[in-house]
Amino acid sequence: MKLSFKTKFGMLALSAFLVYTFWFNIAIGCLHVYAFATDNTHGKRLLGEYYAAKSIDYSVKANIYFKQDLEGYKIKLAKPQTKHKAQIELLIGNQYEFGKGVEPDLEQANSWYKKAIKDCLPQDKLTLDLIYEALNRTKAAKK
Repeated sequence: MKLSFKTKFGMLALSAFLVYTFWFNIAIGCLHVYAFATDNTHGKRLLGEYYAAKSIDYSVKANIYFKQDLEGYKIKLAKPQTKHKAQIELLIGNQYEFGKGVEPDLEQANSWYKKAIKDCLPQDKLTLDLIYEALNRTKAAKK
């Protein structure tokens, strides 16, 4: 029995989709293990973003990851030798601005963005640009 081109293409597309889905689910599973075994805040943020984008049914799960992420960032900032302090403060401000794990609060977001500006190193222009952009966005949203 000879298969048509459309049938062959359809079978190939279906098998590619199944392989992609299989490996993607394995990657998400590995991210879960990594985020919790190492208590990695960035991994928890990625999981929160993944579940927030997935569907409204997963929003509660995303919110839990965002809360854990926010707590982890604040613990990191309490340590005296924290690297990338401005980037962490920018991420916290972002969470307050968009309500990730907390209620949206533009005042808190502005406060964190201003702390990030104060702690940003002069050579880190990209981070500084992102902070100013976020600060301008929150000021415009207040008006």
